[in-house]
Amino acid sequence: MLPAPSLEESFEDAAESSSNTATTAHAEKSANGTQGNAEPYSEANFSANYGTNPKPKYPAIARSRGWQGKVLLRVKVSSDGLSEAVTIHSSSGHDTLDESAVAAVEKWQFIPAKRGNTAVASSVIVPIIFTLNN
Repeated sequence: MLPAPSLEESFEDAAESSSNTATTAHAEKSANGTQGNAEPYSEANFSANYGTNPKPKYPAIARSRGWQGKVLLRVKVSSDGLSEAVTIHSSSGHDTLDESAVAAVEKWQFIPAKRGNTAVASSVIVPIIFTLNN
């Protein structure tokens, strides 16, 4: 008999990724000399909406076969905070897990990126981890 399944999502990885992306972008702007009078930029964020964004369903076939994995999704976020496009950036190794993650994140709402006080469209990497707990 297999252990009871549960789905865990890691939002720490995305926060680190967003921070690293922002740092890289800042360094590139400084190197180009275009940083000067640019308005402050903040990345799109999904962790603040964690309570309202539904977790992906753990597919029954994946549970029965003991499949686990981490999928990284690239999400194009509109200036309204909606998912405009969700693509697989890095597969979990199992199509059924990847498809479940995409289906869920397509319905998510985000806090859009901002340039100064203006919401702007952007892309963000969202990690979803499927883990069977013992």
